[in-house]
Formats: sequence, structure tokens, C-alpha cells
Amino acid sequence: MTQSKHSKNTPKLGGTQAKDTNGEIKNGSPFFSFLKKHPTAVVAVIALILLGGLYLWMDYQNKKDRNAIIGQVESKVAEKNEEMLRLITRPMVWSIRSEIMRGNLDQISIFTADLVRERNFEYIHVIDDEGQIIVSTDKKREGEPVGAVIDRGLTLADNTRILHDDNSLMVVAPVMGYDKRLGTLVISYKPESFILNQKGEEIE
Repeated sequence: MTQSKHSKNTPKLGGTQAKDTNGEIKNGSPFFSFLKKHPTAVVAVIALILLGGLYLWMDYQNKKDRNAIIGQVESKVAEKNEEMLRLITRPMVWSIRSEIMRGNLDQISIFTADLVRERNFEYIHVIDDEGQIIVSTDKKREGEPVGAVIDRGLTLADNTRILHDDNSLMVVAPVMGYDKRLGTLVISYKPESFILNQKGEEIE
């Protein structure tokens, strides 16, 4: 049985597809054609994308770990600074007590001046029990009320305190006599900041 000319010339639904000389159907998309002709280049591009993503992830992790290490180091440094200041403060308080009881303020001026010359010490004040600065490494402060420097209430504590003031540490220690308070020692100390390089080593 033969088909009519009308049925032979009727286009099929879905359109026509191009065929090559061997009668094989060609894919009409240039993108898929490129993939078929250049598989090596495609693999290389995918590999580069994966490597780029891996690099970004590793860089993020390294920065995260580095920040954690810096935080731990800063915490340890702050702890050691406070320990050092407490160790220095105790014999100083004993010496200041002895000299105040002798009425020898000049001797206090001498050894506080020697200490403040050391690295990172900013100033040292000795305050009497009435709240007046009687000895200071900053001579223009001598004779002033303690309120000109720090809160008077901070000098009334019965134990040694270490206060954080911006980038400095402030030691406030009572100077006690046999039966009463003789005064207060105030030390301002500025710890050194540090920067770590990419290897985690400290930069001077």
C-alpha cells in the first residue's frame, strides 16, 4: 500500500534535525558541540574551578585558625603581664611602707624613678591616706589630689587590683601600716603589642 504525496510531505511534530553525511543526527547546540570536540579543555576548566574553591576554603580556614592562635597568645601574654606586675608590686609596697613610716619620701622618689625608666612603665604615683599624690615620677602631679589622675574610689580597695585602661594596665595596691592604711601605690604599665606574620612568628 502506498502513501499519498500529502502524507509524505507532512512535517513530523517536533521539527527536523540535521544529519551528517553518514546519516547520524547532529546535536544542534554549540555548547555541547564544544564539549564533544574539546573534552580535555573542559576537564581542565572544571579542575581549575575545583582548585579555586579548595584554595578559598583553605585560606578561610587558615585565617580562622590564625585568629584563634592570636587570641590564645594575647590571652597568655596578658596573664603573664599581670603576674609580673603583681610580683613587682609586692616588694615595692613593703619598701614604700618602710620609707613612709620613716618620713623618707626622697628614697621613694629614687627607686620609683629607677623603675619607670624600664621599658613599658608609664608612671608611678604614691598617694597618701588623704588622697593626695605625695610622690610621682611625673613631678607636675605631686601635690595634686588623686582625683586628677584616677577615680578616688579605686584607691580605697584593701587588696591589689589590676585595671585595664585602653591599652594600659593600671596596678592599684594599698600600702598598709601596722594598724592603719598609709597610702596607695599606682603603677601604669603599657604592654607591648605584637603582630604575627603568616608563619605565626612574632614581628618586632
